[in-house]
Amino acid sequence: MLTRRMFHSRLLAALGAASLPWTTAADANAPVDADRLWLNRLTFGASADALAKAAELGRMGWLDWQLSLPLTDPALDARLAAAGLRITHDAGEDEHGNRWPAVDTLRPLSHLAADPADLVPLLDWGPGKGMDYSERARPAQEVIAASLIRAVHAPAQLREVMTQFWHDHFNVNSGKDETTAVFFVQYDATLRAHAFGNFRALLGDVARSPAMLYYLNNADSIASPANENFARELLELHTLGAANYLNDRYTDWREVPGAADGLAAGYLDLDVYEVARAFTGWSVGDGRWLAEGEEAPRTGRFHYVARWHDPYQKRILGREFPPNRAAMADGVVVGSAIVKKIAETNADVVQVSAFVRALADGCKRP
Repeated sequence: MLTRRMFHSRLLAALGAASLPWTTAADANAPVDADRLWLNRLTFGASADALAKAAELGRMGWLDWQLSLPLTDPALDARLAAAGLRITHDAGEDEHGNRWPAVDTLRPLSHLAADPADLVPLLDWGPGKGMDYSERARPAQEVIAASLIRAVHAPAQLREVMTQFWHDHFNVNSGKDETTAVFFVQYDATLRAHAFGNFRALLGDVARSPAMLYYLNNADSIASPANENFARELLELHTLGAANYLNDRYTDWREVPGAADGLAAGYLDLDVYEVARAFTGWSVGDGRWLAEGEEAPRTGRFHYVARWHDPYQKRILGREFPPNRAAMADGVVVGSAIVKKIAETNADVVQVSAFVRALADGCKRP
């Protein structure tokens, strides 16, 4: 049986070794430059220790070792705990009369281990809640600093490379405003935890991430009309790809190949609208006003608002979704249906193959 680790190690080895001579632990005459180039593609730089480890284990052995490393490392954690990042801002005053002093100091990366609920006050505005914007943006700045430290010192180099890959794929701009900045710590941790994991599980946690919910405005998406930003990104960038956007070819969902069987070969704007409806009510526990006498909890985590959800029937990629499903069921099933479509349709096999070829071509560049 082909396990996930076997798949990862074979794929990564193939990509890293594209157009390079293969070496093993037993090959005493292995060209060091080739090993260095190979490691440079799978790490943030082939250090002397990495070269020695690859020579000791061989390339496949090195990949297996990287895939087996735990999510946390005590020495790296100690280094992060000892690190400091300077914060500097002038004294200021806001429209509510709140004042704060000038600051120029070195602070530890204290937000990295903070409970999300403890970060919610950074979103608060009003009397008695004033602060310089750099204080609100501080969590994202700490993530950037920590990412640099991890890139240099983390033993699990491959995990860090894949974490940055997922940051690129499931892009969230931490500089959009304080909402994405505050919860960027949580988002980075989510991508790192899923770096080698199941794509469906990763997709689900990304969809529930406060940073993503804020970034693509789904935190405010209420039935009639639903916000389409997340739905369009989900289909066009995160999963099916722009190549499978078929709105220029078909005007009716019945015309799309495979739609009648509940597995359409591509998506239309109609699918975007329906996916948006499926994700209404997926919001954030940030203390926001929901209705008379009702506020969201201040958990700093995903919060489902049932009163905001569109409960009516939906049709996505040719698949029927009955009305009045259980809480959050629409969004969960949509994610599963999309991943199934990626895995099963011939069009997407071609797309994935093209993606792998593009990666391999990139590996050929020095």
